[in-house]
Amino acid sequence: MRTTESQNAARHLRSWAPTLFVAVLLFGFAFIALKVTEGEPIAFDRWLMVVFRHASDLSRPIGPPWLLDVVRDITALGSTAVLALLVTVVTTLVSRRVMPSFG
Repeated sequence: MRTTESQNAARHLRSWAPTLFVAVLLFGFAFIALKVTEGEPIAFDRWLMVVFRHASDLSRPIGPPWLLDVVRDITALGSTAVLALLVTVVTTLVSRRVMPSFG
């Protein structure tokens, strides 16, 4: 069965899709990094911090006392140890699925 031109074009596009995706991500990262170095997001950061505080006393966060512990624990999920563990588990699972004879 002969392939048509549209099938060849689709195959060609699929072969370039991962490269284009990575290029878009890199350009997006560079754009965000440029904006951060220019200091533009600082106003948004300040606004966001003030929104979750009492207007009369900015040292008091809004919400019940246990919410601070929950937010701290969620933030800790971004620690180096947790991220390293997650990367190790995902890499192991993917390598076993891609190469079943590996492990």
